[in-house]
Amino acid sequence: MRCLDYTPEKAGSPVFINDCRVAHPVVVEELTDGEHTVGLHAGSKVIGIPYSVVVSQAGAPPSTTKEIPLQLLTPGNTTLSGNHFFTLDGDSIILTSDHDFVAKIQNARGAVGTPVVLGWRTLADNEFWDFVATDGSDRDPTSGFVRIGYPGDPGCSDADLCIKRLYSVVSAAGPGTVIRLGRTLTVGGEPSLDLGTGVTIRGDRRGRLLGAELYTNFDGAGKPTQQDFVVHNGVAPTGFQTGESGTYTVSSNCTGSAVINFPSGPPINLMFVLTKITTTNQANEIHTVVANSGVNITSIGSQINWAF
Repeated sequence: MRCLDYTPEKAGSPVFINDCRVAHPVVVEELTDGEHTVGLHAGSKVIGIPYSVVVSQAGAPPSTTKEIPLQLLTPGNTTLSGNHFFTLDGDSIILTSDHDFVAKIQNARGAVGTPVVLGWRTLADNEFWDFVATDGSDRDPTSGFVRIGYPGDPGCSDADLCIKRLYSVVSAAGPGTVIRLGRTLTVGGEPSLDLGTGVTIRGDRRGRLLGAELYTNFDGAGKPTQQDFVVHNGVAPTGFQTGESGTYTVSSNCTGSAVINFPSGPPINLMFVLTKITTTNQANEIHTVVANSGVNITSIGSQINWAF
């Protein structure tokens, strides 16, 4: 088993992976910013990068191939704020100042001594980490982690109570909240489950371990609901737009159309095609295009265990 490690008390030395039996502990310090931001302490040093990740000229995003080695920094001597603060979403170590960057094992190699770098987030296996308390307890790394459906949870004595608890926690969740599901729940027929910006629901899925899952059921009545995050002319909204609903129809050739109504503003018309059809007539992917005049928006949605 491999763990994150470092050379103690040597500022500028790289962070790498090592055999967990000899790796040095990393202390997670949760800040009081209300968003469960953390600093990662390595002895008297902190883990980070010696400068901030910034956009290039003309506002272009940073290169997706750019990787910056993580290293030990001396607290108070960092050049710019934000280069040693992170957000933990359950299995990723995300740079708080730019959520496109995460800690990952360079070149996805598992050899002892392989550097840990800050690179573009692609949701690949070399970006995923387990947070394990060194004292052998089962505690989570920050107070932003909320467990639902795990053994001993008094709010989940049955599935209905567990779903109510899930909705209650989601409604109160703020940035940095990680909701860990300990049991599979079916939320078909329930109201829309709207997650705020920076909120994560996870079921500890890893490799062949499916973990807990959330299912939603399409009743075939042609009444979709959705939330989206659309950037207009380079301007991003402050969070996901919710409360969107409408109607849809699907033809036997797996093409269809939909109308989506918004709480404010005119509706949009969609044309779509369902793809990756399984032998049980389930569609695993939907490709859409907005059919409104003067609008150019396309999307690809992946469906997991959702039958049309």
